[in-house]
Amino acid sequence: MFQINPLGEALGAEVIGLDPSRKLTEDEARRLNDAFFEYLLLCIRCDPLSAEDFAEFGRQFGSPQLQLLRKRRHGDVPEVSVLESTYNSADDKPSDMQMMRLSGWHTDDSYFAKPAKATMYQSLKIPDAGGQTRFCNMRQAYDCLLYTSPSPRDERRYRVCRLLLEKG
Repeated sequence: MFQINPLGEALGAEVIGLDPSRKLTEDEARRLNDAFFEYLLLCIRCDPLSAEDFAEFGRQFGSPQLQLLRKRRHGDVPEVSVLESTYNSADDKPSDMQMMRLSGWHTDDSYFAKPAKATMYQSLKIPDAGGQTRFCNMRQAYDCLLYTSPSPRDERRYRVCRLLLEKG
């Protein structure tokens, strides 16, 4: 049985003792899915997975969608994209990172009519420094806005919530 340990107040949990290279039991899949919805970000410590095992693990939670950047798709498993840093030193980076696609704040695939429930990453090489991928809890950020900046939107949300509660 695997352990789920929270990493912080805003989001994230570490999953220890899970072998994602094998099919999960129904109970394991339910526990992992519940943890995902509670913590929003799961870090699973395990040995690197093959592209096939990585895709199969993802299929246990839904149908993977293809990455739009076709050149990044894995040759044998197109549901898996291979992203690799092309910066071998600080001098390799452009002076204006704003001009680089995907270097700024973004959400993965939110422009689809039915966006993905999650994005999975597997680090095969972890740099000693850098690596600037960050995650944030937008639910918590939105909730904080409600309490710090009253606006007409807050009144609308209140009315919608009240109607839902009254109508069941």
